Amino acid sequence: MSASKLPPSIPTLTAKPYKVSLKRGLIQSKNAFGMTNSLTRQVTLDKSLLESESILWATFWHEVFHVFLFESGLDNLLKGPIKESLCDAFGTYMTKAMEEGSIKLDRVE
Repeated sequence: MSASKLPPSIPTLTAKPYKVSLKRGLIQSKNAFGMTNSLTRQVTLDKSLLESESILWATFWHEVFHVFLFESGLDNLLKGPIKESLCDAFGTYMTKAMEEGSIKLDRVE
């Protein structure tokens, strides 16, 4: 598990992929480790998360689940706290699976 393997984008089935970027100050300015903007198709993670791979990956997977919810149309059916809890659970599960070696990401150039 390495931050260097963070994918540059998240593919979707319906449209162009979401770009993934790191930005300083997201925690301070938005009170969030990560954000997904479905209009601009951008996932942004706070750059300070590079100091903790587990939190970085949990946040990445959390945002991937936001992408899934939006792209599948389920986003409109879920209220904020339920949606965030599902994203947190997915992020935690995927990160644990990566740490245990059950899931491996190979970056294809």
